[in-house]
Amino acid sequence: MLSSGKESEHYMNCKPVTLSCEGNALCSHLMIEHVEDNSVAVGGLTLGADPLVCGIAQKAYYSGKHIDALIVRKNPKEYGTKEVMKNMEDVDLKVRMKAKGAGRLRVKQMPNGVNANDIRVFLREYEIACGEKVDCLLVDYLDLMMPISAKVSGSDLFIKDKYVSEELRNLAVERDILHATASQLGRSAVEEVEYDHSHIAGGISKVNTADNVIGIFTSNAMRERGRYQIQFMKTRSSAGVGSKVDLKFDTDTLRIEDLEEGDEDSLTMSTNSLVDQLKRNSSIKAEDSENKDTVGQAMNMREFLSKNDDF
Repeated sequence: MLSSGKESEHYMNCKPVTLSCEGNALCSHLMIEHVEDNSVAVGGLTLGADPLVCGIAQKAYYSGKHIDALIVRKNPKEYGTKEVMKNMEDVDLKVRMKAKGAGRLRVKQMPNGVNANDIRVFLREYEIACGEKVDCLLVDYLDLMMPISAKVSGSDLFIKDKYVSEELRNLAVERDILHATASQLGRSAVEEVEYDHSHIAGGISKVNTADNVIGIFTSNAMRERGRYQIQFMKTRSSAGVGSKVDLKFDTDTLRIEDLEEGDEDSLTMSTNSLVDQLKRNSSIKAEDSENKDTVGQAMNMREFLSKNDDF
């Protein structure tokens, strides 16, 4: 008989495992991997969840993390403090402190063909309504927008994107905010492992306006393992152009993280890395061949001079 009053042919008693020393340690080791990094507590309904949340809290402590355990009662106690959750006020304070440093994300869908003025008006209304200053603007994506200052045909992508890029840049400078946008890649980039300006759809006009241009590369094998690579195609100082950074992508939480030491494998070494290695080997071989030619020319010159000495 279940607590709901219904009957079941199956009954699984987890307590012999979760209350045993080895079973609790193994369960805690597996379950803590599914706890998000910014979590401050784990909780569950008493009594079955009690050993699990305590085990996870202990595992977190020995892993250098601070995650508290919450015990959730089905009903408030009729004696004592009559709490539903133990230590709830402390956990609530920690969550609020985390939220203060985490910031806030607002998603706004706009129709195709909007311009920078439409975004400018929305930002102003949002700041008045919420009493918050916008620090970052993400536009997904620039190709769907139209310019303000000129009437341009939608088919003339080079000119359209040029005006839109400049107007969005002016908006970011005007409001002193970070601005980022996305653009599609052309068909020529489908089989490529290293992107350049010619692969960006719509022409090079938006590349000329942007301070930094970053390409995102992945293959089917990398995607299955949660691996992505960002390629710096343009930077403000030009110092980072050509640099590549491999990142880890969690398909469950959609979170992008740095690769931990030792996480790199054959999949993160993209085809482009192999091409670079071949280029280096080719350059070394080319230098060797040039050195051999130089040595051969020197030997021929020495032989010529020795013959002249005989005369």
